[in-house]
Amino acid sequence: MTEILLSQIGKKFYRWVFRNINYTFKLPGIYGIAGANGSGKSTLLKIVSGYLTPTAGSLKYYINGSEIDPDHQYKYVSFTGPDVDLIEEFTLEEAIAFQQKFTAFSVPGGIRAVLDLTRLSPYSQIRVKYLSSGMKQRLKVGMALFMQTPILLLDEPSSFLDQEHKLWFRDMFQKFSGDRITLVASNDDWDLDMCQEIFEISRFSASE
Repeated sequence: MTEILLSQIGKKFYRWVFRNINYTFKLPGIYGIAGANGSGKSTLLKIVSGYLTPTAGSLKYYINGSEIDPDHQYKYVSFTGPDVDLIEEFTLEEAIAFQQKFTAFSVPGGIRAVLDLTRLSPYSQIRVKYLSSGMKQRLKVGMALFMQTPILLLDEPSSFLDQEHKLWFRDMFQKFSGDRITLVASNDDWDLDMCQEIFEISRFSASE
């Protein structure tokens, strides 16, 4: 049993973004987090990842039936989104090697396989700062997909991708998301159409 259990989750900045979310994400499951801009999709994903702390409520991970200590939850998560930065001075190969120090990749072949699967092999010695926005997005999404973790969190994954590489993303997503709890936050139908269940966050919008 692998589950993410949300109990009475709420988040407030200058106002309440959402409140009283009670929900269980289960394996197997590919969930789309849908809603308008500003509705809290990214905020919820960051709370699930452990990057943000909820203002109210609690979040629990159960992996193979055992509750995970909150201090160790990050070990089980692959997360990427617009706020995730790459180290610009690294070469592409160095950026992948750096990530590999923290989380193993599930694909045989390590760094070379990641380069090949993201179609970035010709640019392996180019510094990240010189890559196009689409190449950076492929790198970020690819590394998240290929990490050996039971939980995959993707925020606006097809942003900056042209049509060819949206098709690439769909292919990679279908191959690497199936045996994990996967959450995709987006208001793009291209992303949401790949999900088995849609979680509409506007149901939990709140005001003072």
